[in-house]
This record gives sequence, structure tokens and C-alpha cells, in this order.
Amino acid sequence: MSPIDDKAQPGFSRCAQLRDGKGFTLMEILVAMMIVAISITVILQLFSGGLRSGELSKNYLRAVFYAREKMEEILLADLVVGETQAGELADGYRWSAVVEPNRADDVDNSRAKLMLYSVSVDVNWQEGRHRKHFTLSTLRLGPVIDADNPS
Repeated sequence: MSPIDDKAQPGFSRCAQLRDGKGFTLMEILVAMMIVAISITVILQLFSGGLRSGELSKNYLRAVFYAREKMEEILLADLVVGETQAGELADGYRWSAVVEPNRADDVDNSRAKLMLYSVSVDVNWQEGRHRKHFTLSTLRLGPVIDADNPS
């Protein structure tokens, strides 16, 4: 048996099969594993980004509902002009509202019985290290009220 005789060496036929392309080399397996690992990482990052966006959307939606609720309360109640109203809501949300006369330069309100008021409600909350807020504004028609002399 000569050392050059391929068929005479035990186990050499398996090596010949691998060289013939009938199996995978270690390098091919490592490259395939890297591609799978990178793909999984990208998919998980997209998934976590979607979860963060969903949480942010939920918080803004809650702020919108709180702002609409406070706006309806203010529009249904008697006008308190020039004074900032504020309070705390559930889940760490805070609100503030102000009713001010709508100052239009070209309108003379001296003879009018009604006046246009600007109503603004701001809802804010803490999200991580940042303070987020949502503001809702509208106009309301009401009786002429002098903010300096409310009698």
C-alpha cells in the first residue's frame, strides 16, 4: 500500500466526497450563521422600534382624550378670563388651561354684547427624561367680560 494510493487509506473517501462538493465546509456554515444572526438582529430592532412607536402613540392618544375632556368642561362652564387653571390627571399627566380675549386689532368691542375668546388646554407628561405635551385650542363666543373688572 503506497501513501499516494487514495483508495487504500481509511477515511479518505469521506474527504474526497467533501472536496467533490457533496457537503458543507466549516467556512460556509459560519457565513450562513452570520447571515442568520444579522437578519435576526435587524428583525428584533424593527420589532422594538414598532413597540416604542406604539407606546408613544398610546401616550399621545391618552393626552388627546384628556385635553378634549378638559376642553369640553371649560366650554360648558362659565368663562374665567385671564386666569390659568391647572390640575393633575391620572397616570402622571398634568393639564393647564387659559381663556383669553381674542385680541383682533381691527375689531372694536366697545359696543358689542358678545366677544370672541381663545381657549387653550395643554396636557403634559413625563416620558423618560423628556417632557412631552399636547395643546388643544379653540375659539368661543361669550359675553363681554373685563378681565380687570369681572363684576
